[in-house]
Amino acid sequence: MGGQIDLQAEVCNRGTNPVQDGVVVQFLETTDPNAPIEDAKVVCETVTTKLLLPGECEIVVCSADLMGGGNIYVDVDPEDKIADCHPGNNLGADAFGLCPG
Repeated sequence: MGGQIDLQAEVCNRGTNPVQDGVVVQFLETTDPNAPIEDAKVVCETVTTKLLLPGECEIVVCSADLMGGGNIYVDVDPEDKIADCHPGNNLGADAFGLCPG
C-alpha cells in the first residue's frame, strides 16, 4: 500500500577502514514489482550520523510518500564518493520482500 511511511535500514561498515559520517543513503521505489531497479525513483534520502568503524552499523530512517505496489530498495553512497573495494554491496534488497507486512 502507498502512503506516508518511515523507512529504515541498517547501514554497516563491512570493510577494514573507518567510514566517516555523512554517507548518503537513498531509498528508492518502483511502482511495479516486476520493474528493474533502473526504473526505481528516489523517495527519500538521509545520511549516516556517526563514524562507522569496521564491523559497526547504524540504523538510518527517512520519511517517504510511497505509491505502493512496487519494490523498495536502499542505496548507500549512490554517487560512489567513498573509497570502497566492494561497491557492489551498497545496493540493498527489496525491503518489503524481506519484511512482509
